[in-house]
Amino acid sequence: MDIRASILDVEAFRHLDDDSIDQLVSSSTVREASARSVIVPQGVQGEAVWVLIEGLVEVFKDRGRGRKESIAILGKGDIFGEISVISGMPTTAEIVAKEDCVAVNIPGDLLTRLIKSNIVMAAIFSSIFVKRLSS
Repeated sequence: MDIRASILDVEAFRHLDDDSIDQLVSSSTVREASARSVIVPQGVQGEAVWVLIEGLVEVFKDRGRGRKESIAILGKGDIFGEISVISGMPTTAEIVAKEDCVAVNIPGDLLTRLIKSNIVMAAIFSSIFVKRLSS
């Protein structure tokens, strides 16, 4: 699995210099998830940002009284987990593997440092953050 290529599939990371990309690659891990498994539960402190390499995940929002609403399906090259990492708040949704998946797990503290040092990356993640919170 080529972590570098997978990371560079995400627009936000294409604006980083080679040293920053090297940091991401060396600090990240590849994780597999089987279909129907919960990758990120709702309501916990997020510690990582995920880049989906293979498969599909479904995003669910808990609407109370045991009701979960599907609010998005994400595929190859999509990211998730960024809202909790950036805000420091608990995760706002549950991420479930819709099929067998492979994802790159990027430590949240590293992502936060890179966002603080790269204005383009900060702007892109701010835009993603606002879009996801408004939907």
